[in-house]
Amino acid sequence: MKDERIQAVVHQSQAMGFSILYFGMLAIFLFRMVYLKQSVRDFGDFALVWLIAGLSPSLLTAMRGGLDTSQKPGRARWLAPMFSALVITGFQVYYNLAEGVGYSQAIGWISSLLTLAVSFVIALTLLTLNQRLLEFLQRRWERHNLE
Repeated sequence: MKDERIQAVVHQSQAMGFSILYFGMLAIFLFRMVYLKQSVRDFGDFALVWLIAGLSPSLLTAMRGGLDTSQKPGRARWLAPMFSALVITGFQVYYNLAEGVGYSQAIGWISSLLTLAVSFVIALTLLTLNQRLLEFLQRRWERHNLE
């Protein structure tokens, strides 16, 4: 049986390695999309593995009851999804400006603004649904294990 301190150090080291891998792959994806002008289709298999690897710790943590539920309801619940959706939309704006997508005519501007608005709403909706799913999994774990 290992000492708890040693196990904690091993877990911290593994978490740091995962973070480096996760954010390193994100940087590579952004580099490939922005500077090399590659489509996600060119590296979709890696993107899918990255997405699954990024979502699985959150889902497993919620399913095992490790989520912090001390967050107060109200506006604070919307800050993380709102900020994330703004970042996603910001990347899309940068990408559209770099590509010069549809900005030669007025209809192109209107179309681009509508696309950005729809993109923001979809990102906000998906991120909020993800947050609610994690909260649901946490409550389910609490019902089954704390009764």
